[in-house]
Amino acid sequence: GGTAEETVFTPAGTIAATDVQAAIQEVASEAGGAGGLSLIGESTLGADAASFDTNTILGGAIPGTFTHLKIIALLRGTNAGANIDPRLRFNNDSGNNYDFERDLAVDTGRSDDGIAAQSYIYGGVVPAAAGTAGKAGLVYVDIPCYAQTTFHKVAYVRNVGIYNETDANFIAGLIGGVWRNAAAITRIQLPPG
Repeated sequence: GGTAEETVFTPAGTIAATDVQAAIQEVASEAGGAGGLSLIGESTLGADAASFDTNTILGGAIPGTFTHLKIIALLRGTNAGANIDPRLRFNNDSGNNYDFERDLAVDTGRSDDGIAAQSYIYGGVVPAAAGTAGKAGLVYVDIPCYAQTTFHKVAYVRNVGIYNETDANFIAGLIGGVWRNAAAITRIQLPPG
């Protein structure tokens, strides 16, 4: 049988960004390994930054020696609003090369839409400065086969954002996104939207 080989970014503290605070650490298993996870890097920002960026955490490119990539980020915006939308970009590409389908559950309602030719993959909704104190949002991303160079990259995002203590401000989202590029992913950025 095969092994579950993957690279993972998970919470490890707080990473403050201009509009997003994120908690990230990196964990990975090597391709051909036993399928377990092992730490490959960890970082906590002490001041606001424009974006979470794997180049900063790793001091360079994401190694291409793994099979799958996961990102787990605990986020809170520092902007004046109640919430903010984190975004996902690969290899410093801010062109309109991303498409995504999102399905958001808000209180008792639901909305979904497909968006093409964007400069990011939507990462959901997370609390910001005007949200209830102590609230943060979760953004969980899976990127299978991130180092292969045959197909465009696909990302699956799950999000929970509870930014106030009323039913209308509870959000859970599922987002499927595509980066229109077959290059291996060597860098991931999570800027605020």
